[in-house]
Amino acid sequence: MIADRYHDGVVSALQRVRETQREAMERVADRMAEVMMSGGLVHLFGSGHSHLPVEEAFFRSGGLAPMNPILDPSLMLHEGIQKVVRLERLEGYAEVVLRNYDLREGEVMIVFSASGKNPVPVDVALLSKELGLSTVGVTSVAYARDTPPMHSSGRHLHEVVDAVIDSGAGFGDAIVRDERLPGIGAVGPLATITSLYIVNELEMMVVDRYLERGLEPPLSVCMNTGEEAAAIHNERTYSAIRTRMRHL
Repeated sequence: MIADRYHDGVVSALQRVRETQREAMERVADRMAEVMMSGGLVHLFGSGHSHLPVEEAFFRSGGLAPMNPILDPSLMLHEGIQKVVRLERLEGYAEVVLRNYDLREGEVMIVFSASGKNPVPVDVALLSKELGLSTVGVTSVAYARDTPPMHSSGRHLHEVVDAVIDSGAGFGDAIVRDERLPGIGAVGPLATITSLYIVNELEMMVVDRYLERGLEPPLSVCMNTGEEAAAIHNERTYSAIRTRMRHL
């Protein structure tokens, strides 16, 4: 059954990410922890479906507060997919987007892209590096190798960032192949699931680093677990960074 094969493929992919990307993730978590402990932010960007892990990390129950999403409506899905497709292929648009955010030297920018081929995520990484940020690409190296880059530099996302975390997606992202299926003969997307796992696992690694040092991690609390207490906790947690996070 297609559904069973998809389930098995997802479970296997998550385990593979954990086993093969653990070292890279630990290094990224080290840097994230350093930034947060010094009062800085970790910024996140993705376009199209790759904006989903960016939203997942923002104001999330049990997640870290200093996770700052870069969210441009025109690069998301609700304003029309054709608009997204055109803009994420437009070099120079990333500069317009980033101009609206307070990015500071020494902080971290995590860029999500399934293939890493489109110009906007590549430009976000390049512009962030120019500003002195540490850059991380959550992308698929295998997917990139099977599709040509569209950026004028001739490079994919994984070729321009300081650190790469491989999401494990293959060409076209879908993981269950069957000759009965039309088109490329595959179904069942993977990259979003592994990217969601990666961003949450990175956060939990950072939490570990806080606890190892006897520090309280800056966590968001679910408003549905006791509204008044949760509101007080979140206000205290976000008070020092609120002015820098435009989507709060």
